[in-house]
Amino acid sequence: MIKAIIFDFGGVMEPNYDPKIHAALAKHLKVSLPAFRAANTSVYSQFEKGKISEYEYWKRVLKKLKVNDPKRLTGLWTKAYGNPKGWASSYSLVKTLKRNYQVALLSNVTRPIAVLNSRNKRYALFHQKILSCYVHARKPEQRIYAYGLRKLRCLARESIFIDNLAINVRGARKAGIDSIQFRSLFQLKKELKKRHVSV
Repeated sequence: MIKAIIFDFGGVMEPNYDPKIHAALAKHLKVSLPAFRAANTSVYSQFEKGKISEYEYWKRVLKKLKVNDPKRLTGLWTKAYGNPKGWASSYSLVKTLKRNYQVALLSNVTRPIAVLNSRNKRYALFHQKILSCYVHARKPEQRIYAYGLRKLRCLARESIFIDNLAINVRGARKAGIDSIQFRSLFQLKKELKKRHVSV
C-alpha cells in the first residue's frame, strides 16, 4: 500500500532553470559559458550539500576562473534565479495527492535558493522537505533517500519517487523505492494510475 509520494522540484514542479542561471552568471562574470560550467562543476556538489558557504563557493569558482572579489558576488545565485512561477498543473496534482497520501519534496538545492523558495512559500504544499543543503547529501546518493524515508516514517515499498533525471530515478530504485521518470504531467498521471494511486 502506497503511503508517500516524493517529488523532485526542478524539472517536475517547475522548469529546470540551471541553463538560464549559468548563462546569467557567466555573462555577469564576463567569462564564456563553458568556462563557467567547468569551474562550477568542480565545486557545486559541495555547495549543494551545504558543506561550503556561498562565499566559499564563489571564492573557489573565481580562483579557477582567475577572477577576484568573491564578496561582491554573494547573493548572485538568488538574483539569477529570480522568483519564477512553477507549473500550476504540477502543484494541482500535489494538492490532489495530498488528500490521501503524504507528499514530500526531495531536491538537490543550494541554501540560498532553498531559503528563497521557503520564504516565497514554494515548498509549503509538501508535508516533508528533504533538501540536499540541509541533509549534507544529494541525489543519487543512497543516504538522502534513506533519510527521506525516515522522515516520512515509510518503508521503501510504501513510497513512490518522481524525478526528471534518470540518474536520480536509478538511485531511488537502488534504495528499493518504486520510481517514475517525469516527462509530462499526462505521462506521470498515467504511471500513477498504473500503481493504483488516486489522481
